Amino acid sequence: MDIFIFRTSIHTADDQLRVSQVFDNLLGVSKWTVDLDDCDRVLRVVCTGLAPSHIEHGIRALGYECEELPD
Repeated sequence: MDIFIFRTSIHTADDQLRVSQVFDNLLGVSKWTVDLDDCDRVLRVVCTGLAPSHIEHGIRALGYECEELPD
């Protein structure tokens, strides 16, 4: 199981709902959360068999910024 953490531009609950489309279509995602109170709008994804680039691509395709944070 992998845990990836990203800085995003997801700001509202409506944005979160829109982003859920990405995770509904990605096999291997077991849990994800966005901390809307954090200044970096941190997205945390728990998954298996996915590369961070898959997640970044899906989020960016919806028009949001998404950058993996270093360990």
